Amino acid sequence: MTAGQDEHSGRGTGGLGSRSFVALLVTQGLGSLNDNLFRWFCVLLGMSTPTLGEATMSLGLICFTTPYLLLASYSAYVGDRFSKRRTIVVCKMAEILIMLLAVGAMAMGNIYLVFLAVFLMGSQSAMFGPAKFGAIPEIVRAEKISSANGLLQMVTTAASALGMFVGFVLAAQAGIKQDDPSWLQD
Repeated sequence: MTAGQDEHSGRGTGGLGSRSFVALLVTQGLGSLNDNLFRWFCVLLGMSTPTLGEATMSLGLICFTTPYLLLASYSAYVGDRFSKRRTIVVCKMAEILIMLLAVGAMAMGNIYLVFLAVFLMGSQSAMFGPAKFGAIPEIVRAEKISSANGLLQMVTTAASALGMFVGFVLAAQAGIKQDDPSWLQD
C-alpha cells in the first residue's frame, strides 16, 4: 500500500497537493524535459555529421517512438502486475544509466551509440507511462482523477516544449552546426 491510499479499498485518498501526487508531477516533468532536451540535442548533433545529415530527424523520431510500439503490451503488463512505485523508481534509475551511456557516446564521438541511447530513452519512457498513469487512482481521490490527469498532461506538454527549446539552445552553445563534424574524434 502506498501513501495516500485507503487501507480497505486501495483507492487514493489524497488531493492534488498531496506529497505523492506532487512527486509524480515533478518526476514526470523532469523526465519529459530530459527526454526532449536529449532527443533534440541528439538530432542536431546527428545533423552535423556527414554520415547521417538530413536523415537525422527521421532517425531521431524512429529511435524514440518505436519502443512505444514494441513495448506497449509489455509495459501495460508490467504496470498492472508489479508495484507502480517500484516500476517508476526502476525506470528513473534506468534513465540515469542511459544518460551516462549517452554522455560516454558523445565523448567517444560515436553518433550511432548516441542514437542507441535515444532508443533506450524511448524504451524507458514507454515502460514508465502505464505505471505513471496507473498510480494516479492510487494517489488521489476518485473525484480528482480527471484534474490529476489534466495536470499531468499540462506538466508533460510544458516540459516537452521547454526540453526542445533547451536542446536547441545547448546545441547552439556547444557550437553544433549542420555539416560541422568537429565534435567527432579522429
